Amino acid sequence: MNITQDKILVVATETTTDAVKASAKLFPNLDILTATSENKAFELIYNHSLVLVIIEQALTHIEPYKIGSMLLSHKQIHNTPLLILCDTVDNCITQDNFLSDFEALQIDHLLKPFTDKQIRAKIRIFFELFKQKNAVHQSINELDLVYQKIIAQHEHSMQKNVTAKKLSVRTSIAATQIQESLRNLQGNIYQLLKNKEFTTITKSRLSSIKTASEKISTVTKKLVSFPNNSKIMPSDQAYKILYAQGSDEDFSIFNHFIKGVIKCDLFQAKTTEQSLKLISQRGFDLIFIDYLQPEGTGFDLLSKLNRMRSDIPVIFTLSKPHISKGADTVSKGAFAYIIKEELSSTHMLSIINNTLEKASLTKEVDDAQSRIVMISKKDYLTKLYNRRCF
Repeated sequence: MNITQDKILVVATETTTDAVKASAKLFPNLDILTATSENKAFELIYNHSLVLVIIEQALTHIEPYKIGSMLLSHKQIHNTPLLILCDTVDNCITQDNFLSDFEALQIDHLLKPFTDKQIRAKIRIFFELFKQKNAVHQSINELDLVYQKIIAQHEHSMQKNVTAKKLSVRTSIAATQIQESLRNLQGNIYQLLKNKEFTTITKSRLSSIKTASEKISTVTKKLVSFPNNSKIMPSDQAYKILYAQGSDEDFSIFNHFIKGVIKCDLFQAKTTEQSLKLISQRGFDLIFIDYLQPEGTGFDLLSKLNRMRSDIPVIFTLSKPHISKGADTVSKGAFAYIIKEELSSTHMLSIINNTLEKASLTKEVDDAQSRIVMISKKDYLTKLYNRRCF
């Protein structure tokens, strides 16, 4: 016997089993397993992936309900269909009542006596369903591999972008520090050039130093402005941003910084209720939540957003005394957090860029997962459900 063949389990009398075997000869890739007791049936069900389980109701020592319950409870074979061979129409209807947990096409009945053509038709239907189920599972596995590759590529690309932006921010900071020293140097050179006691050679050398410092100044100005050249949205399109902040003073400071970074419409919400109302009315691109809220902490609003399955990215703002809560904000669903005392335009731009790119990637991943789930459930061409029948 070829162990790679697909299998049907028959739990029936010898006569019925022989009839099923004879009808199944037209399916060369199908093997027939037999059991005459519940224990043997359980053993075969656990050890094989079955196309179909056929049970003859006339067997007094075997209860179809127990076999059916096992098919439903076993994780690996809970979608295996069940065909019950009934003695009378009334018994077939009764069977349907106590095995109502089976979905459509997972349970069927055949009234005895049956012909070769009838049992063959039943086997053909369930065999085709079994092959389609395996094809769907294979497609899902292949899609999952593609999906994992896409995720890996996205993560690699994101990491490169984040690294590049961190480097540009650090370069900008270093250039700013150089500019301060450079201005002092240029001022001193200017004063020295006014000194009439210096010789022509000395003044010529000072002029060369001045020219070099001007070139360095030009380069550092470009480095300082480099991060701001990164446009995360078209210049003619403004972000809609909500800041859940109970303090008008803190909101004004925040408004000053963010308006210098990106073009946006900034809205303030002083309470959680007001925040949720604004979120329901406007399509925000980004939400900032201050950790301290008039009625508690920002975690209450974040929790409500999570329950709403909101896909709007969230950034927390913290004061230095609450910096230890930073990790908690991220673990609870925020994309990032910033320390208000360390706020700067450059840092703000970096945080917003990184958050929006991560949010965009997350949305792409969720969309990809939804498409995979849909493909696994519904055939693209026929629009029929694939898996609910298995």
